[in-house]
Amino acid sequence: MLGIDLETDIAFASDLVDLQRLLSRWKIGWAELWANEAKRQEVAVLAQQWCDRIQDRGELLAS
Repeated sequence: MLGIDLETDIAFASDLVDLQRLLSRWKIGWAELWANEAKRQEVAVLAQQWCDRIQDRGELLAS
């Protein structure tokens, strides 16, 4: 299990808060997002960007 010291990595903690807000907005508007193909595509792109960002960050923390 990866241990993260959020007190020394404020930027990463801030990123996680931003991600949480984005996920909350998606959850609230999911029916509208899912009904619109362009919005679904936008969600897919943003989700992949966040996935890559978090994965890269995890790899940096692990090394």
